Amino acid sequence: MHMGLSLLVVPLLMICCGITMPKTIPTGTSSYTVRVNGTEVGKAVMSNTLHNDEYTYTSRITMGNALMKHTISHVIVEKTDFTPVRLETHEITTQDGREIRSDLLATFDGQTVTIKDGDHTARVTLKDDFVLDGNYFTHKLIQNNFREGFTASVRVYDPSIELQQTIPVTFEVIGEETIMTGMKPVATIHLRQRIGRVHAIDTYIDETGTAVKVIMEMMNMKMEITRDNKE
Repeated sequence: MHMGLSLLVVPLLMICCGITMPKTIPTGTSSYTVRVNGTEVGKAVMSNTLHNDEYTYTSRITMGNALMKHTISHVIVEKTDFTPVRLETHEITTQDGREIRSDLLATFDGQTVTIKDGDHTARVTLKDDFVLDGNYFTHKLIQNNFREGFTASVRVYDPSIELQQTIPVTFEVIGEETIMTGMKPVATIHLRQRIGRVHAIDTYIDETGTAVKVIMEMMNMKMEITRDNKE
């Protein structure tokens, strides 16, 4: 389940503004701009809904240009106690009038995962207890009032990373921070997600628990997904 920001920030904006901590798991839809190494390359939409005791978290990122476009969508469905229900990944690449599509569906029955990848179906039995990368971590952080320095760790199943085993994921509360989105200062809580031992994602959320900015750095690439400013 993410820009060319001005580096000239007056000292006042560096003062922590006493943000109100989120109290509930956020629902709703937000749109974002995607930049790689400061250049705009696409758009993203993230949403979270609660219906019939199930959370459905959806993310869609579209990147490309006039010649080629790539869209990847993730859907995570989990119970309100964070029991996994379903995970979907859809990828569509269009180029020269041609479309290449791949679809993966994973459904869960306890530790058993049924994976449908195109026309191929497989079953995997996982030895570890696990959750999906949906709302579990937000729940744990809310329980601990987003206390600075608090960490939450659990094993997560994501077949796009590891098909036959879970991976360790840790969330850490770095602390309150005011960031700039465009020319607008926003009070946020800075979180850091570590996937495995090396991969880190920095997320900045507002008082509702909604992501304002997500930063991922891999090798020489820095991707920033920044929420479009609300009017």
